[in-house]
Amino acid sequence: MNKTDLIKKVSFNLNKTQKETAEIINETFATIAEVLEKGEKVVISNFGTFKVIETKPFECFNPINGEKMQIASQRRIRFNSSRWIKWIKI
Repeated sequence: MNKTDLIKKVSFNLNKTQKETAEIINETFATIAEVLEKGEKVVISNFGTFKVIETKPFECFNPINGEKMQIASQRRIRFNSSRWIKWIKI
């Protein structure tokens, strides 16, 4: 399912236009991104938690020339699904 399919499905379930639903979904995603940029976590009950983690710097080797490279620490987004989502049988 992609974003367009999600908009169609939600608009059908809520009896809203696709334009209204797209605005709601886009604003939801923008708000989640805005909160994550601040370094805060987003908890959505019965769905999961989005949080920002800081990775440690590490050394690795360039596969082309074999030189050691230092990879700087990075901020990443981690998603942990709720127990309810984990129980869904696929």
